[in-house]
Amino acid sequence: MLYTIFMLLIIGLILFGIFNRGAGNSAAKALNLKFAAMGEIKGLSKADIISQVGPPSLIEHRDGIDLLEWSQGGYRAVMAFEDEICRGVVHQSMS
Repeated sequence: MLYTIFMLLIIGLILFGIFNRGAGNSAAKALNLKFAAMGEIKGLSKADIISQVGPPSLIEHRDGIDLLEWSQGGYRAVMAFEDEICRGVVHQSMS
């Protein structure tokens, strides 16, 4: 009986790990697709981008430039904004 409970616990943890990893990848792909659907991002306003993809995960201010980062699962995108306008993608990766 104890062996059966132990095995069910192990199987449950393995399944949780598999489905949890899949959920992160799904969220990463969804965010990536939102950015891709916008086309050229350079020149768009901060408000336009946020309205399409949601609020950023992180905001940094450096020398008059705002760096906004969106990250979800294994996807990460960082964009530079000056005067509320996107000046370009600084970093983008999917793992």
